[in-house]
Amino acid sequence: MKILGVNISHESSFCLIEDGQIIKFVEEERCRREKYWDMQEKAHHKWESLSMYSHLLNDLDYIIFSSFDRRSMINSNDGPMIDPEKGGLTTWQEAEQFMSMFNSNLLNRTHYEYLSTLFPNTLKEIDWDKQSYPHNDTELIRRIVQTHFPEMDEDKIIFQPTRHHVYHVLSGYYFSPWANSEEAIGIAWDGGGAKTYHESWPDFQEVETIWRLIPGENPLPLWKSMSNLRAINDMEVAGFPHLGYTNYPNTMFISQNINLETDMSDEDEDDPNRHKFDVEYHSKSSNGMNFSELCVMNGFDELGRNSGKVMGYAAYGQRWNEHEYDASINSYSRAEITHYMQRKSFDNAVATIQRAIDLNPDCKNIVLSGGFSLNCTNNYKYLEKFPKHKFFVDPAANDSGTAIGAALFQHNESVRS
Repeated sequence: MKILGVNISHESSFCLIEDGQIIKFVEEERCRREKYWDMQEKAHHKWESLSMYSHLLNDLDYIIFSSFDRRSMINSNDGPMIDPEKGGLTTWQEAEQFMSMFNSNLLNRTHYEYLSTLFPNTLKEIDWDKQSYPHNDTELIRRIVQTHFPEMDEDKIIFQPTRHHVYHVLSGYYFSPWANSEEAIGIAWDGGGAKTYHESWPDFQEVETIWRLIPGENPLPLWKSMSNLRAINDMEVAGFPHLGYTNYPNTMFISQNINLETDMSDEDEDDPNRHKFDVEYHSKSSNGMNFSELCVMNGFDELGRNSGKVMGYAAYGQRWNEHEYDASINSYSRAEITHYMQRKSFDNAVATIQRAIDLNPDCKNIVLSGGFSLNCTNNYKYLEKFPKHKFFVDPAANDSGTAIGAALFQHNESVRS
């Protein structure tokens, strides 16, 4: 069986597998020699990688698309929540009072309307009849299929954007030494993945997830951390930048109350493997989000996709003690802030890994995937922190690897059926 996985996110890529084995994996950027080639902006272009290897892409049984980057998309409800035309927040006292009330509950329509009554000259009016993002993924896929696979049957073309993190851990597991013989723990973490459960604004997306990886099967979800910070963080910069990312990341940390809820898996209701797992909804930034914001703050990348430079820049920071900033060294320079965030990211990551171990006490194999897995200095430290466990980092940990995971996911589904 021949299956083509296509990632139309950043790090656009395709992966061809046959009978569960990778035949060809190509990143579009490398064919074009154009870093950060954006599939959304240039959807009318032919894919050079698909054209170059078209001789391998005959007689496909399925084409499965993975999700794409929505950071450059525009929605009628996007933009600053603080309405400058109404006056906004003009004093520190007003900002602190607003944030105290803002943090009192998880942000949703009810809470937003309540805040609007308390701060009538602050928040913009939301058109709640236009809640969903205008995803143009159908149009993107249609163009790719018409250009490169015009004879492909529609029922053989699959797109399931809620499986972004599933595809990540499947990619890492495939390359690991345990794929065909041993179970493993899968951890996916990035700046923001699938919007699995919430379609209304401000919607939540996966930032960290934990999975059980079993040879020959699709991953079993065990825990998901869902943040809606991406949908609301414009409020910080526009409303009161003296508290936002522009000066010191997370000074105005949107640490809303965390609700632990139990949700069903995203499998079909009739699936015998349907099960329950913990889902954590919040409005906090993830490690991946922090590094993306630091990319922007330091001028490395307008969309925050060059986290490698952030990790390098962290080495220029002053020394920090275990938990607090040493005020005797210097004030908040960008290098110091970056160094501090690198240290804090390690602490946060260790907590997630420990949670994964607690959920899988019988397993010593850990697979890391998602963009934050490219934090090489932290990866090395995990070995010392968890000496009884073995770690494997996905060699395609960024979004390019979701093309691999998508193809493998469909292979497993086809074999099972």
